[in-house]
Amino acid sequence: GRPNIVLLLFDDAGYSEMSAFGGEIHTPNVERIAREGMTVRRFYTAARCSPTRAGILTGHHPHDVGMADLAGPKFKTEFSAYQGQLPLGIPLVSELLQGAGYKTYLQGKWHLGDIPGSQSEPLTGSAPNFRGFDYFFGIMRGQADPYPNNPWGNPYRRNQETIPLTSGWFSIPGLNQETMQQLEVQFQTEKDAPFFLFIASQSPHYPLAAPEDLIAKYRKVYDQPLENIWNERVAQLRHLGLFPEKAPTKIPNFAGTRAEDIREQSAVRAAMIEATDTEFGKLLRLLEENGQLDNTLIIVASDNGAAAETSQLANAPYRGAKGNLNEGGVLSPLVARWPAGGIAAGKITDEMITYLDLMPTFLSATTVNYPKQWLSGSPLQPLQGRNLLPLLRGEKQPPPEYFFWNLYGAFAVLHQGRWKLLGNSAYDENKERNHAPPKTELYDLLSDPAETTNVASKESAMVALLLENYEAWAPQHGAVPHYQILDAYKKNRSAN
Repeated sequence: GRPNIVLLLFDDAGYSEMSAFGGEIHTPNVERIAREGMTVRRFYTAARCSPTRAGILTGHHPHDVGMADLAGPKFKTEFSAYQGQLPLGIPLVSELLQGAGYKTYLQGKWHLGDIPGSQSEPLTGSAPNFRGFDYFFGIMRGQADPYPNNPWGNPYRRNQETIPLTSGWFSIPGLNQETMQQLEVQFQTEKDAPFFLFIASQSPHYPLAAPEDLIAKYRKVYDQPLENIWNERVAQLRHLGLFPEKAPTKIPNFAGTRAEDIREQSAVRAAMIEATDTEFGKLLRLLEENGQLDNTLIIVASDNGAAAETSQLANAPYRGAKGNLNEGGVLSPLVARWPAGGIAAGKITDEMITYLDLMPTFLSATTVNYPKQWLSGSPLQPLQGRNLLPLLRGEKQPPPEYFFWNLYGAFAVLHQGRWKLLGNSAYDENKERNHAPPKTELYDLLSDPAETTNVASKESAMVALLLENYEAWAPQHGAVPHYQILDAYKKNRSAN
């Protein structure tokens, strides 16, 4: 029969934090997926929560679906790429699968628009239940306290109602329990219906909170010089085949007083990630007990790199953080398991893939076609990503010729998975207002995946080629000068 799909998307997990990817955080269930499936060491994201999610669910670049920045009314502007919510006229993978007879579940955070202003406002239009999800257990906004006892009320929802919370309720097991109960009902009453489950985890996004005993366990782990942890991770990544043996690295400067903050935050992040892995393990057991596991395409990744506070350690050996277009902001490992679908076990691929490749892969796995038109009857653009099943089954799949990013005044172009042009990585608003030419860097990711050496001066022809391609792409996708967006946001703030 048709496969189930489970997508577990961590929120701001660093590249090398989990034991599956060279780190010290105990994630046996993610390790299991890696061991029994394929690891893609170069999964490119949009470097930010809402844009990555928008690209995964629509299959289109976030700039083409109004989600070049975060979701919410304060991000709505007159610019097409900056709408603060998804357009209704472009289908989500959940809508297409639901229409094909799939049961559809969203657990965790939505963060794609129509964020209710208060508890009493009904969810409308862009809420998950109106966008192809039969069941929604989670939050509308981008973040919420995992132990919700705050004065702003309870943000956790079961479809359109709030989840009644018991004392000490913790969102990581709490939401997973909601999902598993509903799946159990489905396995009893509609055993033959396939399902799509998107676990849009809040781990390890702020606010950071986890059970005290788990945090204490990791405080011990991080009670050592940060350089040691960083070096240990890089050695482990090389050993696992997740970072090239010969590639150079540059250790960050951990000197200074922030080390204690990084240790404490790392311990809480670790506890959140381990708790999430434990719940994921319960889900795998439920699927196994019901004979569903091997015909489920399971994918695990993060929506972007770790945030600035802990990024130097969390994203080792890469530099940069969430919201930034260096590899540390855009890169995540990805693991995929589907034995019945021919995904080879224990393999690693060096080929690059992107967040826009997930939707075509899901549609191919479920034999659902992408429509030529949708609600309004206006023609849809074809999907921009590629079906990854050949790659996951061990075939060669060439990288996209060009892949583009535009975020907060910075931009990047990746050519054939090798040459990466980075523009304005340190954004300067005054310079942009004065029409200064972009400050460019060029990296050869084949020999220098950690971006240690800028080769722009040596490879000026390549810089010119990539810049020319970016300048052709930008106006076609609503990428406008960032100061115009900043002005529009200021106008929003003064209007509200």
